Amino acid sequence: MQNIFVYGTLKQGQQRAATLADQRFLYEATTVSDYWMFDLGSYPGLKVADVESGDCITGEVYEVDDQCRWRLDEIECVDAGLYELREIRLKRDESQQLIVKPVYAYFYLGSVDGCKRLRCWPGS
Repeated sequence: MQNIFVYGTLKQGQQRAATLADQRFLYEATTVSDYWMFDLGSYPGLKVADVESGDCITGEVYEVDDQCRWRLDEIECVDAGLYELREIRLKRDESQQLIVKPVYAYFYLGSVDGCKRLRCWPGS
């Protein structure tokens, strides 16, 4: 089992949410301000901010089993080098208290030149 933070098309109500339907939803969370999210067209991409002025990205955390993790890797094209699963720093609420248990997210590895920066995925 692994805790995965989703921030776009895998969130509840989004087009790929069914992928996580049989997994355990844990909580909503927000990243610390170390990240940027970009609109890549039909899906978003998360990047580590390269300066101190990142954004707080909202999302959901799920506990996923190995079979679901493999499906997610396929969706995110990990083998093709489009995304990479890395640990992410989250806070649970406005108290700024960090979540200690490791949580992972898919980070986009491609170029974001010319892409619009977002704080949340449209429709979420």
